[in-house]
Amino acid sequence: MIVSRRRSRRTRRLAAAVLAAVLAGGSAAGCTHGRPERDDPPPRGLDIADVVFSPKSALSQRQLAKAAQTIRERAEAYGIRVQRTRIRNGAVVVRLSVRGLGTAAEERVARLGAPDSVVIRPVLATAGLPAGSVPAGAVPPDAAVRFAAMDCGSDDAPPPDVVPLPGPLLACDPDGNEKFALGPPVLDGRQVSGAAAHYREHGTGGWQILVALTPDGAERFADLTGRLADGGLPTARLAVVWRGTVVSAPVIRTRISSGKAVVSGNFTERTAQELAGLIAAGALPCRFAVTSYVHTY
Repeated sequence: MIVSRRRSRRTRRLAAAVLAAVLAGGSAAGCTHGRPERDDPPPRGLDIADVVFSPKSALSQRQLAKAAQTIRERAEAYGIRVQRTRIRNGAVVVRLSVRGLGTAAEERVARLGAPDSVVIRPVLATAGLPAGSVPAGAVPPDAAVRFAAMDCGSDDAPPPDVVPLPGPLLACDPDGNEKFALGPPVLDGRQVSGAAAHYREHGTGGWQILVALTPDGAERFADLTGRLADGGLPTARLAVVWRGTVVSAPVIRTRISSGKAVVSGNFTERTAQELAGLIAAGALPCRFAVTSYVHTY
């Protein structure tokens, strides 16, 4: 349960930064992690708050320190300015500033503790509009009925069908024009070493995200793209999934062993930089709930 109260007078603060890699070492309770503390006043119109993120599972000091860095980097990717992060009583305490007050601002902050991670899965089947159209590929038998009835273009379409890993996943593209039946995940945020937004001037142009993989991720990606290119899977496409939505689903024509992946889609500069920052920040070890939200000014 979120506890929210007002202490004194004025604003909290959060502004920008982007991407980054992963993390930091263990530390004792009450220590400050990451960048040095900053007590300079926030920009006008921002509200300062001390927010406690409590993990749903017990974590070691090292895991908490890593989670604190991940939450900081996620906040900065969202344009939220972080003054400091601390580990206290088995939780992560963040002093930040965010524009606006009330439920909308608190929900935005709460998203920082979600166990989000970019996931790459093979595409088993895909179909466009309308619902009931013949799919390309092979829909898993246990998902056939749901897939046939799924209508991504409907105004009352259900939220993304996010199921526990490593089960099959039914998902839509961001525009609701295509639906996907996806195989088990092959890579997630643990195999990502960095990400950056990049504007492509040639070809179709537009903003895209360049993702660098760890050695383990590079090996997994090379194996997946090799199987897709050789016809070893129902389709030749892979899906880049973020929060249950397929943000990119390219056709793979050759094995990719460079340890790098490109995520393209209908990105603006802002959305590309935001997603790159969130991908680069990495995954949290579990969900963190906001258990205290105290306005400090």
